[in-house]
Amino acid sequence: MNRHCRSVRHSLWICALAVCLSPRWSPAGDWPVARGNPALTGFTSETVPDKPELLWTVPTRDSVRGGAVVSGDRVFFGSGDGAIYAVDAASGHTNWVFDTGAPIESTPCVLGDRVFAGNDDGHLVALDTETGSEVWRYKTEDRIVGGVNFFRFPKNGEGRIVVGSYDYHVHCVRAATGELVWKYATSNFVNGTPAIDGRFAYAGGCDGLLHAVDLVSGKPAQVVEIDAYIAGSPAVDGAHAYLGHYGNEVLRVGLDTGQVSWAYEDREFPFFASPALSSDLVLIGGRDKRMHAIRRSTGEPVWQARTKGRIDSSAVIAVDRVVSGSEDGRLYIWDLASGAELWRYDLGDGILSSPAVSGGRIFVGCEDGRLYAFGAPVDPGLTVHGSPSPLAAGAVVSDWPRFLGPDHGMVSRESPLRLAWDRKGPPLVWEREIGEGYASPVVAEDRLIWFHRVGNEEVVECLDPVGGGRYWEVRNETVYRDRYGFNGGPRSSPLISDDSVVTYGVEGILQCIDLESGALRWRRDLNAEYGISQNFFGVGTSPVEFGSRVIINLGAPGGPAVAAFDLRTGDCAWEIEHEWGPSYATPVIAPIHGALKLLVFAGGESRPPSGGLLGIDLETRALEFAFPMRSEKFESVNASSPLVINDRVFVSHSIAGKGALVRASKDGGVEPVWTTHDLGVYWMTPVHKDGYIYGFNGRHESQAELVCLDAATGERMWRWAPKWKETVTAAPDSREFSAHIGRGHLLRAEGRFLCLGETGALLWLDLGPDRREILQRCRLFHAPETFAPPVLRHGLLYVVQTRPSRQGRQPSRLLCYDLREKR
Repeated sequence: MNRHCRSVRHSLWICALAVCLSPRWSPAGDWPVARGNPALTGFTSETVPDKPELLWTVPTRDSVRGGAVVSGDRVFFGSGDGAIYAVDAASGHTNWVFDTGAPIESTPCVLGDRVFAGNDDGHLVALDTETGSEVWRYKTEDRIVGGVNFFRFPKNGEGRIVVGSYDYHVHCVRAATGELVWKYATSNFVNGTPAIDGRFAYAGGCDGLLHAVDLVSGKPAQVVEIDAYIAGSPAVDGAHAYLGHYGNEVLRVGLDTGQVSWAYEDREFPFFASPALSSDLVLIGGRDKRMHAIRRSTGEPVWQARTKGRIDSSAVIAVDRVVSGSEDGRLYIWDLASGAELWRYDLGDGILSSPAVSGGRIFVGCEDGRLYAFGAPVDPGLTVHGSPSPLAAGAVVSDWPRFLGPDHGMVSRESPLRLAWDRKGPPLVWEREIGEGYASPVVAEDRLIWFHRVGNEEVVECLDPVGGGRYWEVRNETVYRDRYGFNGGPRSSPLISDDSVVTYGVEGILQCIDLESGALRWRRDLNAEYGISQNFFGVGTSPVEFGSRVIINLGAPGGPAVAAFDLRTGDCAWEIEHEWGPSYATPVIAPIHGALKLLVFAGGESRPPSGGLLGIDLETRALEFAFPMRSEKFESVNASSPLVINDRVFVSHSIAGKGALVRASKDGGVEPVWTTHDLGVYWMTPVHKDGYIYGFNGRHESQAELVCLDAATGERMWRWAPKWKETVTAAPDSREFSAHIGRGHLLRAEGRFLCLGETGALLWLDLGPDRREILQRCRLFHAPETFAPPVLRHGLLYVVQTRPSRQGRQPSRLLCYDLREKR
């Protein structure tokens, strides 16, 4: 063929404004545009399994020919039915569907919080990624069948969208408004996606030309005559453009000269697919039913892999694997080096769509009207039920990085929250089977940390808080046996502090783990180092952090009572001497008289029983006061964390139940304000609201009652033990029983109280000194020992079902519920 460069402007090729380009090679993670990146190289540093399993499918009403794109936990794709779909990457749950009004063959792209898609009536639409609502619409004069691409204008970082149309033009519009920036004229249809590299967009089409267009001005920089239709998209690496065409060739074109440095031709069959680039190979499917691997430097053939249908699906290279579909209805994986077939899956209908690879998963559309997701075998302990609702516009959210929440007091400022649900309760997002333990999860930095015992190991797991999937785990052997017959798992909840995870095992193993990777930073056996005995139920206090230190209610015999360890090294930073032993209450940090104080409710197994409230100034590390507070019964423990109300602190125990409010003075002393026998809590931490204290009184489930105290006087305003009738079904019979809260947990949010009962009831309560009302109620499960408090983070509620259900149908589980209000 006779090819030549019609015009060249060399000075533009080395322009410093090339910084506008996104990375040439797709990083692990998102797949925001056709072929994975704006240069359309079809390469990702992510890996795919050799033998992936089908994870889910999403049906549409027509064929899916365009590719999918992935941003965060969402997958976006179009269908011949005219709709853009947003689905959850882990579960396939549909988040929203938007009808554009005409069939879609184009691959969308995602930039920021918007997804952009073209359709067959020539409209380019911009949609909000969270809600699917239309932001703007731009009209070309004919079909858009190629993918949508993007770049950022170098002077101000403004996002701009580039798309080809059958109206013989390449269009560039502003991502924010849809306003036209420039329009470049070709001589025929523009079929594929314009590739963007450096300062230029490269587009081919039915005019048989490869156009290099200046992204700033929209003017031609170079035009190369190919002399054959270009149905696919070019791939660009900064020095060359690679493309296949209808004239049965694959070409490499120099970007500085516009000259063809090699041409590959094997049979008289055209190439409609786009090429993928590895470091030394070009991979492209042909209508000869073969996948072709070509030496990138010379154009020499390396291998071919045969299918039973034409390959118009553009290949993806995932490190050392090649993924592509075929019109024979099969999705293939080949070894990059040898071309050996590693896996195939028969979808039953032709595949024209190009795969997308993200998060170790493969997403591909099919002529049967479905998007398919493949990946590693699903975690057998995880069941995904759906995706949560999008967060409402302007939603207030926060992390829950430690036991008792962000402010140590079971108070959440999140809003808006779902205040009503049907009889099944709030939607269940996912559930995971768990081992033994009484810890609650903590969540921060898009990581959920879960601590439990599986077999003879304590296991720290890092999970995806939205999808429930596992990122990493750390295991330690344990031989702990509970002498009272309770389970042998950890009682202490983890701590997330910046990029660190800290856990304190039931046998006194304190360890620090890297949050991102799961790598162990350090580990110390505090029971062995300090000579600490097992205590009644092993270690139960949770770690807290202050600055670069992690603080432990140590309770060593004769002291120290409290110790702080360096988060980076594990070295002991300081100790507080006192003879009171370790409790099951977690210390609380709060400002009192303008200075941060550490409040430690100490006291566990000891003869004679001893313990109480320690007040420590965190700046001076001085022990300011020690207020005795402990039941005279040997079997008693202090297990409820202190409740701080300005300069006053409420502490309580349940055996021979008693509570006390003390006032801390500016000089470091403490004095009792009042005591009460109306509120002796076991393991929950009371919650304060508007001058009143709310908590569950009682040692046993059947004796428990919810109590309201006046924080100023200690006067009991009311006590309440609500009961209601429920029906439980255990095939083939069902029976009615009287249900109650038992010893529950309270979480203050949205001006109300979310209450989790110890057998699995969940309630919204309206509580005040003159009222107590159940606003909403459901049964999440029916199982004993729900001792861990609920956790609320970014509108998702996490609940621990410690024991299997009483009907035996449900194992112990960690459950995630959707409390996001849709408004």
